[in-house]
Amino acid sequence: MTTPNPVEHRRPRLLVLVVLAWVAAAALAVGGSFAPLFIESERPSSSSSQDDGSSFELTAWDHTSTNHGKEVDQEGVGTAFGLPITVAAAVLFAGALIGIGALLTGSDPGLRWSSGVAGAGSAVLLGSVGTVAMQAKALSDEFAHVTTTVGRSDYYDVQAGIGNGLWMMLFGAVLGVVAVAVGLIARNRLGPDWLRPAEPEQIEDDAPATPSFGVPVIRPIGYD
Repeated sequence: MTTPNPVEHRRPRLLVLVVLAWVAAAALAVGGSFAPLFIESERPSSSSSQDDGSSFELTAWDHTSTNHGKEVDQEGVGTAFGLPITVAAAVLFAGALIGIGALLTGSDPGLRWSSGVAGAGSAVLLGSVGTVAMQAKALSDEFAHVTTTVGRSDYYDVQAGIGNGLWMMLFGAVLGVVAVAVGLIARNRLGPDWLRPAEPEQIEDDAPATPSFGVPVIRPIGYD
């Protein structure tokens, strides 16, 4: 004899992974905004030099510049990207929360809403990160030009490049956009079937099954 378990809605694994990807994308974007986006440093080539050199570090919120060991104000460097990146990440995270609720309750409209909200957040995030990437590239070219023109590379070890923060934000933005696309494709392929209740699990008990012809007859010992 078998008894069914309580009915539960199916939760397609691909859609669950999509929602988790939105959460990861938002976390990468916010974390990357506080990490260095561009780093430049100049140190004297001679180990006997008393010059501390200079350094420059840019994040989405602030920038730090030092010259001969003292912090200086670097004019003309914009850092107004932290707020739009954070807002975009918050919208993306809100879409993930809506998606989690939709999967738990089996709400198809909720799933559609989550895709729209996450898509908007991903689009804004990708645009903001693209703008930051262009500024970081411009700074890299400018430092390279100044170093070559002035000839500082003859006396200093110059290092300049893109920081980990930009790669984190870029990966988060691309992950968010790809996850939205995969979620839409998966939802369209599944159709309304994902809302059907899951097949109830059959649980076997210890009661003997009754044969189709009636109650089994037990013959006495020695009876033919």
